[in-house]
Amino acid sequence: MKKNSLKMLGFAFSAAVVFASCGSDGEGSSTTNDQVATTADEPSSAEVTTTIDDVAEASTTAVSGATSVAGAAETTVNADESAALVEFSNTGSFGDIAVNSDGMTLYGFVPDLDAKKVTCEGGCATAWPPVTVPSEELPEGLSAELFSVTEGPNGFQLQIADVPLYLYQSDSAPGDTKGQGVGSKWYVVGPDGSLIKS
Repeated sequence: MKKNSLKMLGFAFSAAVVFASCGSDGEGSSTTNDQVATTADEPSSAEVTTTIDDVAEASTTAVSGATSVAGAAETTVNADESAALVEFSNTGSFGDIAVNSDGMTLYGFVPDLDAKKVTCEGGCATAWPPVTVPSEELPEGLSAELFSVTEGPNGFQLQIADVPLYLYQSDSAPGDTKGQGVGSKWYVVGPDGSLIKS
């Protein structure tokens, strides 16, 4: 009887050891799984580096875009100033007359001289595009003794000796003077700002 009690006690002890061992392994497995899950959720260093690079590239693109827009605006202003430059070209028929930087003939409008202000606007200004400039400041390269800027319905318009200047829509090539004498109101302009009528 005493032997049997000892055997049963030994058996119970062994079972407790085995159970404790199994429980410990289970907890260890659970902890390991949690660690794996946590590690999987965390971004790798490569992913973090890629994200930083993407943000940097996006910022660079945005800055480049803004620079391009600013550059485009500056180019437009410069183009306006260039178009406003006036030269004098010998046409043969009328001698030296005012032309723009592309060699297109410039004209004066008699009613402007009579009214002492710009009177060609709306449909008139469509057929006879005014020579405009960005501001009241005289473009570089033009003498203030001969040229000036007047403000009117078409914005800031360039003039020679108080004669506001226009192009003619029907002129298609440098040297054309198809606007000469139209309506007995439009004439080419001489170097001194006078209208050449003959």
